[in-house]
Amino acid sequence: MEPTEVLLDDVAVNTNALVWRHIASLDWSGVELRILMWLMSSMEADGTVSATREELATRFDVGETYISKVTTKLKKHGLAWREDHQHIRVNPHFAGRGSHEAWQRAADALPADAPQILVKPEILTAAQPQSSKPARRKRHLRVIRSA
Repeated sequence: MEPTEVLLDDVAVNTNALVWRHIASLDWSGVELRILMWLMSSMEADGTVSATREELATRFDVGETYISKVTTKLKKHGLAWREDHQHIRVNPHFAGRGSHEAWQRAADALPADAPQILVKPEILTAAQPQSSKPARRKRHLRVIRSA
């Protein structure tokens, strides 16, 4: 039996490696991580995903209350938030779909009151460049205190 061929689109999904280090340090369940990855893979160029709480609950075989808790956790960490009952936005400072320029445009278009990505101080400190050269871009990350 020959393997089935699947044609993959070549749309880039850019992500922030520093934020991935932060996510790896969190005690999240596999379902929570799967939901985050699904949101990233399903987002439009501006970061929006059309998905209701009911649709996500069905897709991941969990209750709607659990989906509400996951979206609250994503918002708390600044990774994604619900814009209305039918749309979730992935923070473009974390991930963007399309070219790097489109990613930057989506990040620049965020309102000032959009949730900020919170990264543990020890991860930020470890990621600081050792040279005295100035950083190329703002990171749009904020330090949080460890509990």
